[in-house]
Amino acid sequence: MSLVSHRGASGLAYENSSDSINEAKKYQPVYIEVDIHCTADNVFIMHHGDIKQTYSGSRRPETYAELKKQIPKLLKLEDLLKQDDHAHAFMFDVKCAADIDDLILFLQSHGVSSSVGFTSPHEEALVKLKKSFPNAITLIAQKYQAGPIRAIELARDKNFSGISLNKWWLGPLPYFLCKYYKKQIMVYTIDHKFWQWWAQTLFLDIMLCTNRPDLYREIFPK
Repeated sequence: MSLVSHRGASGLAYENSSDSINEAKKYQPVYIEVDIHCTADNVFIMHHGDIKQTYSGSRRPETYAELKKQIPKLLKLEDLLKQDDHAHAFMFDVKCAADIDDLILFLQSHGVSSSVGFTSPHEEALVKLKKSFPNAITLIAQKYQAGPIRAIELARDKNFSGISLNKWWLGPLPYFLCKYYKKQIMVYTIDHKFWQWWAQTLFLDIMLCTNRPDLYREIFPK
């Protein structure tokens, strides 16, 4: 069973914060998923942002100081990498595709290990991450309004590890296509206990991404 804890554990503490990440660690997920964005003054932060920016890959319009006033628990990527003991693997959801070269240099300079994962809807950014971190898992994310087939094609053609799939698109066809092409599926975001049980039991090999890792561990103990 493959648990991925979403935005730290955002159902238990403020998303992408130190508190949320520490909560996630209690439940021993395969990956702790966190979002990487970039501020107007070139500071990499743990922040989701809005959907338009996610799909454009642009920076946040605010400086770090301005955004920190709005979000007191805002966490710098640098602080996360300094504080973490590397005992837990992170799945970095990369929003700031426009700054991908700087992000790669930043991660390399901080000694990010090969046990990390990357997901992004930005194909070229993910290609660069795969080249720079060849042992890392890479999952191409499908957009909310799109079906899974194009994501599976990209994973196949670009040799990504698999796809990041919205839960509403989970079904036999994408599951068996991924099995056929030997690609992984991370399904987001399933928070209700029944649907966690249903998805992980029916589609055994998926990585299940949830805001409530505590509920998942009630069903599937480590």
